[in-house]
Amino acid sequence: MTRKMYILVLPAGVEALIDPGSVGAVLDQFMEQGDTAYVIDGNVAILSTALRIDELAVRLKRVSAGVGQFFVTDISKSDRAGNMVPKFWSFIRQSEGAEVA
Repeated sequence: MTRKMYILVLPAGVEALIDPGSVGAVLDQFMEQGDTAYVIDGNVAILSTALRIDELAVRLKRVSAGVGQFFVTDISKSDRAGNMVPKFWSFIRQSEGAEVA
């Protein structure tokens, strides 16, 4: 099973949808067992899942009915760089390692 990595961005002000304090309950509504997420600032998440982008979008539309808008894109093969906390890079590397195995 090939896992993909996506970035999900929700409009500002809807942080409750992927609030880090309740991230499991909300993400479980559209992700599958074994999927993981790294939440940044409450309205941005890096998702690791085997779902295709069209499947993910359909599920997000159901869950985010009150939000109305979201942006999701595949970053699986993108070059990545930045000044992020070590936990973020550990999440990225862990996801990449799972894909190789």
